[in-house]
Amino acid sequence: MSYRSLMNNTATVWRKTFTSDVYGTSTEAATARYTAMPCRIQAAKGMEMMRYAANRMEVTHTMFVPPEYSAISHEDEVVDAAGTRYRVTFVRDPDQMGHHIEVSMVQLKGDIQ
Repeated sequence: MSYRSLMNNTATVWRKTFTSDVYGTSTEAATARYTAMPCRIQAAKGMEMMRYAANRMEVTHTMFVPPEYSAISHEDEVVDAAGTRYRVTFVRDPDQMGHHIEVSMVQLKGDIQ
């Protein structure tokens, strides 16, 4: 069994870019870096917290992707096939082997996004 057979999901990776005009107004745009990227997303841990008088659940996930998707970087956003949004916090190539990439992500649930 190869690791690619374990990729049971697809996702789109979005890169945020900011541009400013001559008046100094900043505009945010998102560009799709990868679409239909094969992946496996697993929940790692969750923590309930109270912030601004609202309950929020912060859940961390690990996403496993093939090595050809190594340009993912922290602060990118990931949207899986079900429409769940994640913010990338860390990307690593375990042992620098080029076998797969592990992406740490945070999914925010609740009132405060």
